[in-house]
Amino acid sequence: MHCARKHRGVRTDRWKLIHFGEQPEEWTFYDMRKDPDERVNLIAAPEHAERIARLKARIT
Repeated sequence: MHCARKHRGVRTDRWKLIHFGEQPEEWTFYDMRKDPDERVNLIAAPEHAERIARLKARIT
């Protein structure tokens, strides 16, 4: 059985942004080159804020 929360996202060759819309609402952001196992969520990293904003615009 698959028990993933409802989500939507966008992925480029390097970056992956996922939005979980159900409560608790959550965003995750990963560098797929440096972290292919998605262990470090970079959503709060200020150096990625502009990139995250651009990717959010693609899925909202």
